[in-house]
Amino acid sequence: MKIFISLFLLSMSTFASAEFCTSAIKDQYSQYEYQNFTRSSYSYDDACFQAITDCRRALADAQSQGRYYNANCLITSSAPTPPPRPPQENLICRTDLLDYWGNTIRQFTAQSWDARSACDQSDEFCRMELSRGRNNGARCLNMGIINQRPNPRPRPQTVVETCQSSRLDPAGMYVEGYTGRAEGPRGSDVKGEACREAMSLCSRELVGRQTCRLER
Repeated sequence: MKIFISLFLLSMSTFASAEFCTSAIKDQYSQYEYQNFTRSSYSYDDACFQAITDCRRALADAQSQGRYYNANCLITSSAPTPPPRPPQENLICRTDLLDYWGNTIRQFTAQSWDARSACDQSDEFCRMELSRGRNNGARCLNMGIINQRPNPRPRPQTVVETCQSSRLDPAGMYVEGYTGRAEGPRGSDVKGEACREAMSLCSRELVGRQTCRLER
């Protein structure tokens, strides 16, 4: 069975790389074509040699029977048959809709012969879905072309940090607490951003001589 499959694949590859040539039995004015013969080989010259040989053999047999008396064999294909051009790859781009915590809610894909067009379209699909409901911190993240490499473009690692602040009365007594939250790339000042948000939330509700204190 393996030998059969190997021979089949070999014959297919041979056919795909072969050159073709056509000869024909034509009348003496080359206006009427009686028969034609198309042959294939590894080279164009060899294919034409086979085609003209078979043509002359058939012409000789026909003339022995009184047919095609004033005919000749001529090559009718003027150049080797060019190999078919491979089709251009259809590129697929993906955009993910992520929730506030970076989890994937839904994936959108689009196809095009051009990478930029495919990614613009997948981004547009995601934005349309995003506009249908409440944002709630959701966002679109383009993952790039996904059918040119084993895995989609890796998403940058992100971290989530929280920070607490307290609102105090003039005597320094606790009144209310606030929590700031931030998300960002690992290694950046995510904690600081969370603390700035916590202090901002507290500052908005200060009354009189009240103060805000950061609870790290």
